[in-house]
Amino acid sequence: AGDLSSALTDREGELIAQGRDIPMHLGVMCFTVKEFLKRVPREKLRPVLAKSAGPGVAEYHREFVYLLELYGIRAYGSIEEKPGVPPSAGRIAEVAAGAKAAGVKIILATDYNPRKTVERVSEISGIPALFTQSSIQPGGRFKDYAALHDHIVDALTKILGASKAAK
Repeated sequence: AGDLSSALTDREGELIAQGRDIPMHLGVMCFTVKEFLKRVPREKLRPVLAKSAGPGVAEYHREFVYLLELYGIRAYGSIEEKPGVPPSAGRIAEVAAGAKAAGVKIILATDYNPRKTVERVSEISGIPALFTQSSIQPGGRFKDYAALHDHIVDALTKILGASKAAK
């Protein structure tokens, strides 16, 4: 369909490269990214989240890769072995045991991931799960991406920061 826009910006929000689809959206992209960067306390939060001993987060599906990389959080891996294929009981048990042994502190999943599967991994491993949106939706819990980002980062800071303080 080609009805999307994509761009790559630097850390200050300046445009580096843009995709070929619908360039009219790109006129506001840098302003949007710059406003987002103003509202994201990256420098303040990174020390709290980064450099945890071992992987801090497991995901149902690899949807939060960029966020985790931004804050230097090591990911254990995903419950879903192959995208779109529900994990087997053996895979669930394997991930739960492996994540627990690796010291994973939280399982990150979207609201549309299979809740029972994530809860089962959480139950077996004793690792809490955070269900959240991964995008802004009409009538959703978050009015913009900055609010969604803050929600996820606050939850990660609370869990990962507390686990680091306990060491």
